[in-house]
Parts: sequence; structure tokens; C-alpha cells
Amino acid sequence: MKKIIHCSLYKTLFVVCGLGVLATAQTVNAKPIIIKFDAPHAKVGPSQGTVPVGLNGLGDAVGFYTGKTHAGGFIRAADGTFETFRLKKDIDTVPLGINDAGTTTGNYFEADGFSHGFVRDAAGIFTTFDPTDSGGEFGTQPIVINDQGTVAGFFGDANNGIHGFTRAADGSLTTIDVEGAGSSDTEGTYVQNMSAKEVTTGYYLGDDFIAHAFIRKPTGKTVTFDVPGSTSTLSEGINVHGVVCGAYTDQNGANHGFVRESDGSISTVDVTGAGTGAGEGTTAYVINDKGAVGGYFVDGNSTYHGFVRSPAGKVTIIDVEGAGSGALQGTFLQAMNNDGTVLGLYVDKDNGRHGFLRVAR
Repeated sequence: MKKIIHCSLYKTLFVVCGLGVLATAQTVNAKPIIIKFDAPHAKVGPSQGTVPVGLNGLGDAVGFYTGKTHAGGFIRAADGTFETFRLKKDIDTVPLGINDAGTTTGNYFEADGFSHGFVRDAAGIFTTFDPTDSGGEFGTQPIVINDQGTVAGFFGDANNGIHGFTRAADGSLTTIDVEGAGSSDTEGTYVQNMSAKEVTTGYYLGDDFIAHAFIRKPTGKTVTFDVPGSTSTLSEGINVHGVVCGAYTDQNGANHGFVRESDGSISTVDVTGAGTGAGEGTTAYVINDKGAVGGYFVDGNSTYHGFVRSPAGKVTIIDVEGAGSGALQGTFLQAMNNDGTVLGLYVDKDNGRHGFLRVAR
């Protein structure tokens, strides 16, 4: 399961009589392909390399890479071309989200080590920001940006209490504090995702440090929930219909994926092959507007494997060739768009990090 504290991250159409029908049928029946990639300037080595995080509806991917001295951001366009960038030459720049206009959001780290938020438009112009009360160990952590330019994430205050936020395209900020959330020492509200309708979801930690999931509408109306029998419930993804997915922990410390429908009903997602021990199991990480769910599972050897579950319930396991099979190695699914394109990373046998896309043909 993703850790409680986050730092946690394209058609030619032709029709010529029967040939057009044949070509279409072959495309529909063709299996998706895996495209592996490394960002320019990425230094490959243990705990180094390329980390894709966000994906837009056009198939453009965003993430960060580790270079010789600093982390930098990258955008991989759907046609395979790359753009790399930093806020400043010697500043670690970590983009996490991208919208269809090519605007990205994420955080950057000044020399003092504190995290600050940014929005970068398609022309490469940066706007930096911090909520008024941002400070402490965690600073500002933007995670996602929608097509209206609204950013969502969380920030830490001087007491290391955590607060969610949304930031509209005009720069106005709204703080999100779920009732029952604590106010210090990593307690608080962690916004993890946001739908196209600007409904946010995530989890909050109270004084008992137990995670509880929430869904919050832009009006402020908030629903909280726990999967029955769980010791911790984390909501990770949300679609335009208000369906969320995530993971919960059982009494033995194993993780199970879940999907919560808009009517409040909850179903469990356990992928065959997932381990049942502490820290093992299944996490449903993303959900698209068609109801497809993606995520990863950890087996009994602590190796990670990606998966996609179709709206009909069919599960496909994704293991990228070249991924390692040791502890904390394997395939991690990070994002999925409405076309079913999947973005992720894989960790090789030497613990180097690489990006991949799984694209329908």
C-alpha cells in the first residue's frame, strides 16, 4: 500500500471498402503493447532513474527523474517526444499531475529542503504558491490538476499537522479539514485525488493515527467511511461518477483493494497471487470514468505486480519485462486514463527505476 505520508508516483483512420473493416477488427482484437522509456538525463542506478506519475486524457505522461545532482521534471508526449525542465538549475523539481492543456503541477525544494507548490503552463511559465499556513516538515504537496486548472493536494503547518487544499486557476485557495482529523505530528487531512467535477477524496488521521477515508464535494459536504472490519482505510482514486477506489488493512496487516460505488456500497478487490501477510496484498490505486480499476499487488516475496480490472470484472496482471523479482522490485501502476492507457514504473533487479506505458492498439 502507498505509504501514509507522501513526499507517498495516442490514430490513423482510413476506410477503403473491406480493408477498412478488416483493419478495424484487427485493431479491436490486438493486445495492448508495453512501451518502456527512460527520461533524458536520468541517471540509472539503485533508487535512481525515471518515475512517471501522472497521465492526461491525450496520453501525455508527467513525472520526474534523478540526474547527477538534482531531480528534474519531464513530460513524455503521446508521440514519444520528451521535454525536461526544472524551476531553477539547482532546484529539485517534482511534477506529479498533468491536464489535457499540458499544464503540470507538483512541488519543488529550495536549498533549505522545504517543499513548495508550483503550476507550470504549456509554455513553460511557472507560478509558485504556498497556502498561508504552510510550513513545518512537509510544506506544500500538490498532487493532481484537472482540465479547469484546479489543483488539489495537502500541506503541513508549523506543528506538522496536515491539511488538504484545492487551488483554483485564479489562485484562490480552499483549505480542507475533515471533522475528526488531528492537528499535529502528521495527523490531519490528506487529499489524494480529485475528479473532473472537483470532488476530492483521500483519508484523514485522528489522534489514534488510524486512517479513515473521505469524499468531499466542492460545496464542502463530506462523507467519511471505513471498510467494515478494517484497521485502516485509504481512498486513492475517484472518477467523474463519484466512485472511489483504494485499499484497506485487515487485522493481520494485509491489504485489500476496494471500490466504493456512489450509493455507498463497497466491494473488495483481491488479485490472485497477492500475499496475505503483513504489508502484502492488493491496492486499487486508480479508477477511470468507465469504471476500469488499476493498481498493484504485493506477493509473498514482497515483489510488486500491476493489474487492471475491467468494468466487467476481468483482471489482467501486468509484469513488465525487465522488472526485478526481489523485495520491493517489480511493476507499479501509477495512472490510467479513459482510453485505458496505463502509466507506471518498474524497478529492475538492480533497483533502477524505469517508466512504461501500456497502450491499446
